[in-house]
Order: sequence, then structure tokens, then C-alpha cells
Amino acid sequence: DLEPAGTGCNCEASDDTFRGSRSGRACCLAEVRAWSCKYTRTMQMRRTGLYTGLMGALPVAKLSVEEYLALDRAAEVPSEYHDGEMFPIEAVSVRHAVISANVIGVLREQLAKTPCRVAGSSLRVRVSPTKFLLPDMVVFCGKAEVTDGHQDTLTNPRVIVEILSASTANYDYGEKFILYRLLESFEEYVLVAQHKARVEVFRKTP
Repeated sequence: DLEPAGTGCNCEASDDTFRGSRSGRACCLAEVRAWSCKYTRTMQMRRTGLYTGLMGALPVAKLSVEEYLALDRAAEVPSEYHDGEMFPIEAVSVRHAVISANVIGVLREQLAKTPCRVAGSSLRVRVSPTKFLLPDMVVFCGKAEVTDGHQDTLTNPRVIVEILSASTANYDYGEKFILYRLLESFEEYVLVAQHKARVEVFRKTP
């Protein structure tokens, strides 16, 4: 069982398919929807030129999947891909890196006698033909199903783990969770807090 020890409660995530178990505070459907809406609004502002972040108000040239993969594989900073646009992933903190390494170690030990394996953030996940995401870690079972000979893009993760940070929590709880659920193989979503002892688990229900 990959669920961390501790008490929690059951709740519906953002539909009837996933149920969550939280340690430390109650689950709330309204919270998940609010996080999703906040991230969606930010993405809409960015794509319409209203977001004045790194891209400013300049129009963004659309890239094909092939162009994205070629650029991403050659880049020092990895990027996610959403419908023709690349979104660089920010560098992680020392705390984030240590937590990630610890979680990978625990999962590797638990999975030692199973057909499942854990992989870190260097493995990209394709959730649809035009969307590629970069989770902090994934667990896949049996043969790794990849998109091409580079073997760096997975399509069949069973468990996905994200280490939460202030700048990405809304995305991890909202739009990213929605996109992960496009994957038929996806069964469990684990969100690990950095600054408090809290792990949240959402599991797919029959």
C-alpha cells in the first residue's frame, strides 16, 4: 500500500472518479475547484497577453510537438508543453530536492518485490497528443510505455507524486490534476507538502 500512514478523511476530488485522503485537514471539493479556477484564469491571461510574467505581452509562437521535443531535449531547463506553447519548470529548492529523494527511496524499497518501478522528474509524461507534463516522480508497473526511441516520455504512469511549492501548488491541485486524469493508467495522486508534515492522496475509485 503506497498510502502514507496517518489519519485522514475521504472526499471527492473534482469528480466522482477520485477520492482523497488528507492528513492534517479536511478535504474540500470547493478548494480543489478554486485552485483549478485560479490557475485556469492565470493561463488564460497569459495566452491572451494580459499576463506580464516572463513572456510579457508578446505573442507566443506555436510549436509543433516535434519542435517542442527537440528543443526540450537540448535545453538546460526542462519545459512542459501545452497546445503549442512551452512553459519552463522553475529550479527546485534544497528542501524540495531532499524530500523528493526521500520519497523515491521509500517507494523504491516498497516496490522492490513488485513489477512496479519509480522514476524521478527527468521523465516527461504525455497526457494527450498536445500536452506533455513533468511530474516530480512517477510509478509505473510492468513495461514502460514510451512515445519513441528516446524513451524519455512515458504514457502509462500508475502513481504520480508532486512536491508542493508556493508557486506551483495551485497548478498541482487544479489543472495538472485534471490533465493527469486523462491517462487511463493513472490510479493515484500523491501531494507532499514541503513546510509541514502533510501528505494528501487521491485514489481512483471503480
